[in-house]
Amino acid sequence: MASSDASSWCFVCDNQGARRCAKCKSARYCSTSCQKEDWPTHKIVCTSFTTHVASNRPTDDHFRVLLFPVDGKPEVIWHASEWHIDDQEDEWDYRYQSFETRSILGSDALTKMAPIQRNPRLKRNLLNTIYIGHRDTFLIDGSKPNRSVARATSTQPGQYHDWRGPIFAYGMTGLGIDQQKCRDLDMDDFRHIFDYFLSYSYTPATAAQTIKAVRINCLGDQKMCNKPAFESVEILSTDPIFDNHDMSGIAHRIGLPIFTHGLPPNHLG
Repeated sequence: MASSDASSWCFVCDNQGARRCAKCKSARYCSTSCQKEDWPTHKIVCTSFTTHVASNRPTDDHFRVLLFPVDGKPEVIWHASEWHIDDQEDEWDYRYQSFETRSILGSDALTKMAPIQRNPRLKRNLLNTIYIGHRDTFLIDGSKPNRSVARATSTQPGQYHDWRGPIFAYGMTGLGIDQQKCRDLDMDDFRHIFDYFLSYSYTPATAAQTIKAVRINCLGDQKMCNKPAFESVEILSTDPIFDNHDMSGIAHRIGLPIFTHGLPPNHLG
């Protein structure tokens, strides 16, 4: 299908999407079945987008972005951009726009901006570029697991990347490697953003072996989540607990594979 028809695609398949979500008036579907299939993901941001559209833009240099806070759920917000001038020798000044990142990712953070120009799940090229901004060292700098990304990936079974720290997604006009102008994200972009997280380092649940284990719950889980001190659980063979672990000397003495791994509260509950 030609890229010029992208604005009429169904959010789930390559058919023309004539139906629209009654609440946000933006998400498009070709049938009731496609709308039901997309609902677990769509509902995460539908209300936030609907409320945000009715709000006032603070300045002309603020644009709609999607924030993934460490706790909570994805949220549509206005975020400030900045203009820059790059002096070029023997040429005119090169003026371009970028988003301010310090207030979200931290002033001390080494940041990474990962571009999205194709949706691998829908096999669809994008008309403009989306960037995922995050702390480049979130796996080693003490950043907490990002529960709002986990909320999005929990809509589909499987093993997903361990995203940590604050994350936000923003839009730039055009493709290629040098976009000059910021733009608002819309519901089409949110579909591509969620699919990015759903496809990044994805391991299908059917490809992993289920292993029986015993979880030792900390006092916090016991008091806040009413968990027992010990409980029987089943985990996938692809769980991070089996990677880069230290083998306890006790395991060699008793002849059992004891692995330890810190988990977010109620991770397997």
